[in-house]
Amino acid sequence: MSKSNADSQSSILTLTFSDEPFYGRVTDGFGSTVYRLDAKEGALGGKKESHVSRVGSDGKLNRVADIVWGGLTVNKSVNVGGKDRGQFLDNRRDSVFSTPEYWFTAGDGREFYWKQTDCFTASGELVATYTRQSKRLFHPKVPASLTVDQTYTSLEVLDFIMVSVLLAEQKREQQSRRSNASSSGGAAGGGGGRGGC
Repeated sequence: MSKSNADSQSSILTLTFSDEPFYGRVTDGFGSTVYRLDAKEGALGGKKESHVSRVGSDGKLNRVADIVWGGLTVNKSVNVGGKDRGQFLDNRRDSVFSTPEYWFTAGDGREFYWKQTDCFTASGELVATYTRQSKRLFHPKVPASLTVDQTYTSLEVLDFIMVSVLLAEQKREQQSRRSNASSSGGAAGGGGGRGGC
């Protein structure tokens, strides 16, 4: 998604997380619901599992993915398109000090990766950008959004981008909490951010 493509509304698809980033409606630029995110909370709060459904042209929900977030007694699992994807995101980076890259393989077999809030092809072409929800005191909430180059909006790719952004954001939230806890003296040695999700 080059700068010129990003400026051309016809060449990108913008999806807005109208309710919350991890649950509710995901709508397109016309306000039509494209995806529905459902989440169940665990006994201690926090996400227990999530379900991603695509809204069909008939208005029916078609299940795309199930994510079990894991916890003390349950391992994380990701099922997309009816297949167990195991460790869906693979965290690849050169060193502990480099920015994590969360790699995944889409339904068409191509590899993509998230680096911070941008998603790239294996060759480094920008595919999508996630903008986090903004909540500021005395300002209206600005919902999270995902812009995707139209070249990558086939369902065998878009469904995987949708699932991957949820997993990558969850990973970033966990790292941010660990970082905040260790900077406030609440946690020692917060872990190295290794592995995937």
